[in-house]
Formats: sequence, structure tokens, C-alpha cells
Amino acid sequence: MAMSLRLLTFVIWTTLLLPSTPLGAQEPVPGNPVAARIGQLEEQTELLQAQIRALKERQLQLERLPAVNTTGDPGVTMEQVRGEIKKAAWKKGDLTVTPYGILWGSAVWETQRSFPGAYILWMDSFSTNNEDASYFDARSTRLGLDLAGPQFRWCPETKVTGKVEFDFQSSAGPRLNQGTVLLRHAYIKVDNGDSAILFGQYWDTISPLYPNMLGYIPAWGSGNIGYRRPQLQYDRNIAFSDYLMFKSQTSLNLATNWDFNTDPTVIGQTAGWPVLEGRWALQFGERTGPYALPKEIGFSAHIGEEIYDIRATGGRPAIDNLARRTWSANVDISFPITQRLKVQAEFFTGENLSTYLGGILQGLNPITFNGIRTTGGWVEAGYYWTPSFHTHVGYAIDDPFNQDLAAGQRSYNHQIFANAVYDITKKWLVGLEVSSWKTYYIDRRPGEGVRFEFVSKYAF
Repeated sequence: MAMSLRLLTFVIWTTLLLPSTPLGAQEPVPGNPVAARIGQLEEQTELLQAQIRALKERQLQLERLPAVNTTGDPGVTMEQVRGEIKKAAWKKGDLTVTPYGILWGSAVWETQRSFPGAYILWMDSFSTNNEDASYFDARSTRLGLDLAGPQFRWCPETKVTGKVEFDFQSSAGPRLNQGTVLLRHAYIKVDNGDSAILFGQYWDTISPLYPNMLGYIPAWGSGNIGYRRPQLQYDRNIAFSDYLMFKSQTSLNLATNWDFNTDPTVIGQTAGWPVLEGRWALQFGERTGPYALPKEIGFSAHIGEEIYDIRATGGRPAIDNLARRTWSANVDISFPITQRLKVQAEFFTGENLSTYLGGILQGLNPITFNGIRTTGGWVEAGYYWTPSFHTHVGYAIDDPFNQDLAAGQRSYNHQIFANAVYDITKKWLVGLEVSSWKTYYIDRRPGEGVRFEFVSKYAF
């Protein structure tokens, strides 16, 4: 009897523990629900493992959060960020839509009138304006949608995202209380972490940095070049190690041309080939972790052609399809020194840069119709005194070649700025910025003045 019980127990345990699939079989038996379920679980496990590997290898594309405080607290965590995103997101099928915006108000007083006024590109000449001015403006208010599509089942590390964003700073003439809609961004992006393709309207590939200024204009016209335009962009990142990465960006861009100083009888046309832009950068230093301080040095350039139709006026004959070259060569540097202190700078040189907001927004000589060469740049240092209080100081300059200019054109433009910003909450900041400006002209008195700007921004 004891022997029979032992034999029965052995048979039961053998039946339970041995696999249901024969040892020599290559696939689960079709129609077997247990085997099918095992196959599904294995497939899901492989998908989750691939996603985990992608997250570990991928460098997050979020802007770095402010420096840690004196207690070593890293501040906002990724869990908090994800929680806030989930609260705001809308779902439409497999598409996630996250609305966002900035309620932006500013108050300005300046000792000498600037152009255009509510924000500043340069100081008017004393020959045309010689009085102070004040402005209140809310047209910088920004609204947008972040879009996230479903992941590809056959390529789980690839993300499909998009953005639509606009503000109200399109031209409304002198009517500061009647802002019109200005499209800022509208694009779709496919990104697997190492490479990405973007199609739509986005920032220029060249000169990608921006000084931390409070006003709507980040030193455009006074040393910072690069704007937004429709393009097809390809990015490639090559990580040599955890401390060294090479970045490459190339783009084909719409050849737009407009000029703040061209005769109105000069009409810009679309060129027969797109503008080519490229940037190559080396990032070094630890890239991940709460105390990472990656440094980056980049070189960028663009080359293209702009087409103009010149209408006949006075004794000047009409000219059709006048082609003029546009080009630039640029260097950008981002150098965090400590968790609190960061220095960044850009330098450029080029020709016919009005649509890139260089040359003090002058591309052509209105008499000879030749391109205007220019050089300039900016440098800035920022310091976080506390997690909520930070300051930034900087200098910017744009200096066109005088021999390329006609009478009345702007020959030199610079500013020195300093600001103090206090983050009342994680989403609401207030700040005051003071800037000193000088703008010189050919055969005209210069313009000089000091500008005070108070800004309140509430993000949602």
C-alpha cells in the first residue's frame, strides 16, 4: 500500500511539473489555450524589455530643471512632471493631446523711443524720435498643443510627436490692443532617441541657443540670429560613451526673404531651391542624473539664394529674378560651471541675414541691391541664488560692414542687459529687466536709451 501511494504521488508531481509541450517541439501546439497565453505573455515581456532598454539609452529631451537648493533637494521630480502632464492631457483614440500656454503681460518704460516699441529691436535715431515712451502689452500670450501618437508595435522605441503653437504678436500696426494670431510652430516629429525626422515649421537649425531675457525678443537684431521657418530636418546623435556624444542636424528650409529697410518696390520671391542649414556639436560631461552638467560646443552654417523682383521707379529700370546669396557661419557654446552658475554664448558672421534677424534686420543695400555683410554675437551668465530666485546678465552686438550700407541704414546695434526673476510658484514668475542700448546710423544721429521692463508669466 505504501509503495502504491509513493507511485501515485510521483505520477501526480511529474504531470504537474513537466512542460506540456514535448521537449523536441519548436512552437506551442496550435489550439492549446495555455500555450497561446504563454506566447502572448512572452511577446508582451519582449515588448516591455525593449521599451525599458529604449528608456535607459534615450537622453530625455526635457529642458534641465533649475539648480538644486542648499539641502541637495533636486526640486521637481520626473514623477511630478508625468503627473502634471496626465492631468492636462486629452485622449482621442491613440492620440494624446496636451494643451499648454503662457499668460504673458509686460510693462515698459524707456528713456528713448525704440522700434517697434512694445518689444525692442533697435533704438530710433535722435533725428526722428527724441522722447521717452511707455507700453503695456499682453500680445506675447502663448497657446499651444503638444501631440503624442501611438508607439509602433514593430519599433517600440520610436515616438511620434507634434506641436502647434501660436501667439498674438503678428503685425497689428500701432494698435497694441488688437494683436493678431502669429503661427510659431506646427510640425510632426518621428524620434527613436538616436535619430529623428521633423517636418513642419520649427526653429532654424543654426545658432540654437537663446539668452534668458524677459522680453519677447531674445536679442534678435542685436546679436542673436535664427528664427522659425518651414523645413525638413534630420537629427542624428552618436554616443561614444556616457560622457561624450556627437550631434548632427541638417535641414532643408523655405527660402523666405523680407527686409526692414528695403525699398517697398523690392518684392521678395521664392527661390528655386531650398536653403541648406546644418549644425554639428560635441557634448561632453555626465549627461544624466540630478547633478549632471553636460557642456556643449557647436558649429553651424547655412547657404542659400534669395530672389527679388525690382519694380521700375523714377529713372530705375525694372529687374526680374534678381538673385542674391545668403550665408552664415556660427559658433554656440553652452557651459554650466556649477549647479547654480551657467555661461552660454553665440557668435556669427554672414551676408544678407535679414530673414535670420541679423544685420540689424537689413539684408540688401536699397541703392546697389547688394547683400550686406555683418558679424556679431552675444554672451550671458546666469546664477540661481535660490531655487526660486535667479539673475542673468549679458551683452549682445550686431555690427554690419559700413561699406555695404547706404545713407540712413543702421550701422551698429548693441545692448547690455541684466534681470532678476522670482518664481512665485513653479508656474508663475515675475521679473524686472534693465537694458542699455546704442544704435548707430549712416549719415544720421544715433539712438541711445535705457529700457525698463517688468514681466509676469503664468504657465499652464
